[in-house]
Amino acid sequence: MADEPESTKDENRSSENKAGTEKNGLPMVFVLKTKDDPEITDPDAYKTKQSTQPIKPSTSVPRRMVNLFLRKADEASLADWAMVLFTLIIAASTIVYTVYARRQWREMNGSGRQTDQIIEAANKIETHLKQTVLDNKQALADNKMAIENALKENRLEFSGALEQNRKSLEASTSQSNKALNASIDISRLDQRPWVLFPTFTLSSEPEDGKEITVKITLENTGKSPALTVANQGILLMSSIEPSMTEFSSVNVIDGSSRTVVPPGSGPTEITFTTTPWIVPKATIDAYKNKTWKLYIHAKASYSDAFGKQHWTTACSYHQSGWGMSQWRFCSQGNDVDHEEQEKKQNPN
Repeated sequence: MADEPESTKDENRSSENKAGTEKNGLPMVFVLKTKDDPEITDPDAYKTKQSTQPIKPSTSVPRRMVNLFLRKADEASLADWAMVLFTLIIAASTIVYTVYARRQWREMNGSGRQTDQIIEAANKIETHLKQTVLDNKQALADNKMAIENALKENRLEFSGALEQNRKSLEASTSQSNKALNASIDISRLDQRPWVLFPTFTLSSEPEDGKEITVKITLENTGKSPALTVANQGILLMSSIEPSMTEFSSVNVIDGSSRTVVPPGSGPTEITFTTTPWIVPKATIDAYKNKTWKLYIHAKASYSDAFGKQHWTTACSYHQSGWGMSQWRFCSQGNDVDHEEQEKKQNPN
């Protein structure tokens, strides 16, 4: 590309100078020289003049813009000036508010840090309180467990002591009852009535077609009366000793109209007679030949003063040619109730 002529460069510079700007857009500083100023050719002389009379630079704003501003200022109305003033006030207020807001922000920031510290301290207190509550709960639970265990042990010990005392009391009561019952039994046994059959009397010797009976005398060898005595008897003929007759049971407790045999020291006048019996003729012949004997089975049922039932059985025989009151007891069938033995066998 060909270089521009020197004259063209000077014209461009002159145009730029007139416009007040350079192409680079930077502001220009103009040094004005009056006609009265001498020509300065010596640099030292320029420095001397600058020190005695400083050079007044032109404004940094291009002249055209300054002139435009001045022209606009002359044309501005009161409302425009008010708007400018209001704008300045707003700007000033904004600056003041910004400064105030910055201070407030700093204070709030400091307060926020203090609040954070307070919150942190509160959190620590809360954590400590929670831990204290948990510790107290655990302590209460442990105490409750210990109390329950102690109460359980006490209940067990108390129950064991009660059970032991109960058993001891029952054993003592049982022993006392046994001793009392034994004493009562001994007293009852000692005082009870004992009814026996001391004598038997035949009405007449057996004969063909003739009734015979046997009168039985009662004797009470005990120390208390025999109450409600009920008597049973039967006559038999046999060549051998017959088995004892099984008499039916008699309830003597409700027999208030029956006989009472008082205690005494010998046979009484209280007797009972067997049912009349006609002995068969063939049996009479054997009886008279002394190959058969006349047997009587008797039973007396009675009660004592305590309401205890008792009984006595007897087996006796008579031989032809003997006296009417001559009888001998059999080898079996003569017995009484064995109260003492029954008590030993059935203690209940």
